[in-house]
Amino acid sequence: MSFTFTFSGCLGKTKVSSNRSVQSMNQWQRTIGEAMCWTFLAPLVRARRTRSMHAFAVEFHDRQRIDRLLNELVLRHSDLLS
Repeated sequence: MSFTFTFSGCLGKTKVSSNRSVQSMNQWQRTIGEAMCWTFLAPLVRARRTRSMHAFAVEFHDRQRIDRLLNELVLRHSDLLS
């Protein structure tokens, strides 16, 4: 028996929604961010993206470690789950 725990968000940490205004707002923010990369604000945009990617990577690795730990616990102590 194996369990897999997955992250249900995306890099921007927005929830998946069927609401068109939320999706268009995310697209608008990405477009503005891309446009700002070509201005004098580029270093700030790069720093923000780097922080965001680092936070996502840390959270992803934490989730991977928790997933491995829980799978190991289930394998070792499956008799207690019955």
